[in-house]
Amino acid sequence: MSVAEIELLRCVFEATCAEHQIPREGSCAEHLARFLMFEFNLSTSTESSLVAAVDEVYLRRAPPHEES
Repeated sequence: MSVAEIELLRCVFEATCAEHQIPREGSCAEHLARFLMFEFNLSTSTESSLVAAVDEVYLRRAPPHEES
């Protein structure tokens, strides 16, 4: 994986966590990270396509957010 690809995934992860108040550590964060990697490996390789996948697929089936 290139530095640019890692940065792309990190940016989408951070933006999704911030927008949807997902804690950046714990099972929800791990689930989101795995989802993003899976989508990226399916050739969903642009920021807009990853954000669309999060909005269209992940948020509809994501586990509830953990309480702190």
